[in-house]
Amino acid sequence: MLNHILAVTGIDREARAAAQCEKVLSLAGGGDSIRLEESLRRIMQENTIAGLVSFGLAGALDSDLKVGDWVVGSHLTGNVDADCDEAWQGSLEKIFPKLKKGIIYSDGTLVSDIAQKQDIQKKQKAIAVDMESHIVARIAQEYNCPFIILRVISDQADHALPPAFSVAMQPDGSVAIPALLKSLLLKPSQIPAFVTTAKAATKALKELGRVGFLFGSSLGFPDFG
Repeated sequence: MLNHILAVTGIDREARAAAQCEKVLSLAGGGDSIRLEESLRRIMQENTIAGLVSFGLAGALDSDLKVGDWVVGSHLTGNVDADCDEAWQGSLEKIFPKLKKGIIYSDGTLVSDIAQKQDIQKKQKAIAVDMESHIVARIAQEYNCPFIILRVISDQADHALPPAFSVAMQPDGSVAIPALLKSLLLKPSQIPAFVTTAKAATKALKELGRVGFLFGSSLGFPDFG
């Protein structure tokens, strides 16, 4: 039996949610793609990893998706094209039939405005976007490791993210409070949108915290038994 699933996230709160699951290790990238890729390779070399999951929050591209919805990737597009593991997808769908399945887009950038979201949805037919999946997929291909994307929607397709969110993450995945406050002070007109976005993110993180209850100790990985 292989030892662990590795959940790769952006922020530390996402990583802590995944780490509740007994057979899951977690790693927060903090928006630093080079650091994340180096850390991933080191973990893959030092541990026996059964599967890789890109885990955490995601922005909706499909207008039918609402804050708090769980999505599972069938395919990844963006900087890397990769199919997600079909057996693992099937296991997750069997556990939680309300999962929304579709193409996920990831290229490492924060997709913040509505026009960007609409353009990606139209061109890529993707249902959601995140900032880490392309790195996870690349490492999964390199190590021939099963790979999935499991995310919770934190902002809907018709919602633009305020500028403060682009500076809100430190390299360790924690909140960059000084940078965030500076952004709000320099552009106070974004405060109403920031409050709305923060409330939605809080709701999504609360749902993310149910991951162990919903999907079990190994995030539905089919080979653990």
